[in-house]
Amino acid sequence: MATEFNHNGNVYEIINDKEVRLTKLSNSVSGEVYIPKYARYNDKQYIVTEIGCVEKCSYYRTYDKNASDRRKKPLIVTEWDGTEWASVFRGTYKPTRSSLFPENKTITSLIIPDTVKKINCCAFANCLALEKLILPNSVNFIGNGAFYCCRKLKELILPEGISKIPSHAFYVNILAELTIPNSVKTIGDKSFCSGLNESLTRLTIPSSVEEIGKGAFKLKNLKEVDIYNDPGEVMIAGDAFLSTVKINYLGKNGVAQKSNSSDKTEKAESKAPVSINLDELIKAVIADGTITEKERGVILKKATAAG
Repeated sequence: MATEFNHNGNVYEIINDKEVRLTKLSNSVSGEVYIPKYARYNDKQYIVTEIGCVEKCSYYRTYDKNASDRRKKPLIVTEWDGTEWASVFRGTYKPTRSSLFPENKTITSLIIPDTVKKINCCAFANCLALEKLILPNSVNFIGNGAFYCCRKLKELILPEGISKIPSHAFYVNILAELTIPNSVKTIGDKSFCSGLNESLTRLTIPSSVEEIGKGAFKLKNLKEVDIYNDPGEVMIAGDAFLSTVKINYLGKNGVAQKSNSSDKTEKAESKAPVSINLDELIKAVIADGTITEKERGVILKKATAAG
């Protein structure tokens, strides 16, 4: 079991002789919060390289609507067991250690130092007042549901170099703008899904993206998506976007792909009949000596009968 210690009100776990992970923030923090770069234990300084526990985590709960007393309602918790999410019955709700501050209502902004490499599953889940989040380029791993239900999140800077935005990472948000780094290959299920978001109307998907999961961008006012790739080069789940969203494939070089309708129009035009004056053509052939005047009359008669 990892050694755990308290420093300045925060709780840390030792990873190795140089690094620690932050597993619990002081209850006194509020407003704009700077995550510490370093922590001391037994007169030794450690570097903070991870945030959040690595245990099984849970971030969502529902109650039986028919129960009269909320405190007595059966509880369902969706848990991540390291492989998949599963709904599990729980008699009473107890926040898991995976979240640094379950349902915190006072932190509005998070500044994470450039020593941090990993933000684990559910680390900041239900940080209900969080509005601004800056993730440094040192971060190369974000866990499932890491910022789940940060329902006031409206400003987000993602790290350059991150390759995957996992399942439910920023589920429920009010982002007005979103820039996806050109290093991202996979965007997980419901990663940015939000019934509260009415601000994000247009989105750009960089050429690096190879897969977009179920419900990843289910946003009711999203109207148009520009994908810098060719059709067939990106695996997009059927319900990744609402059916009303217009998707533009711009190619890796930003050159718009021809739509099916324009292709069909061009093909139709190429097959359109050419108007020919048969009588004039035959006269020209007679003059050339290929057929006689008598044969001309027979050809015209047959052509007229054929319609």
